[in-house]
Amino acid sequence: ASVAYQGFGRCLGFETVEALDQIVSRGLKPDLTFLIDIDIETSVARARRRNAGLPVNENRFEQESLEFHTQVREGYLKISRREPRRVILIDGRRRPEEVAAEVWPLAEGFLAARKFSPGAG
Repeated sequence: ASVAYQGFGRCLGFETVEALDQIVSRGLKPDLTFLIDIDIETSVARARRRNAGLPVNENRFEQESLEFHTQVREGYLKISRREPRRVILIDGRRRPEEVAAEVWPLAEGFLAARKFSPGAG
């Protein structure tokens, strides 16, 4: 998220923010990320509805321009193209139930391949 929002949205540079993120996170990255992609107008409208009534600092990103959100989306898409095995692109234009129906089997398959069981410590 830092790379997409700061590197692209704030135009601080992909490589610069990625390098800083590597330092701060000590090189740790999620093993699997689902990028649920949707057009900017629909995404912002949904977020604004969801965040209605929250303090401004809780929904500050929704107050940004469409250009900012377009740049952030492009950042996320670039990350997904660079890391297609880790970042799975999901079509978010569908109903939430349809998106979930696609995501859950992928997540379960990923966890099964890792021999993960909930509650195992």
